Amino acid sequence: MVVHDAAGLDDATCLAITHGSRPTECPFIDPSATGDTRVRFFSAIT
Repeated sequence: MVVHDAAGLDDATCLAITHGSRPTECPFIDPSATGDTRVRFFSAIT
C-alpha cells in the first residue's frame, strides 16, 4: 500500500496505518519544499 498526500499525518498515525495493513512496510508520500516529493517509510516489524 502507498499512501499519497500524507503531509497531515504524524508519525504515530503512519505507524498505526502500517500496523493495520498487510504489508511489512508502507511508504507515505508528501510534497517537498526541496524536491519533487518526500517519501517516509514505516515498518510493521517490531
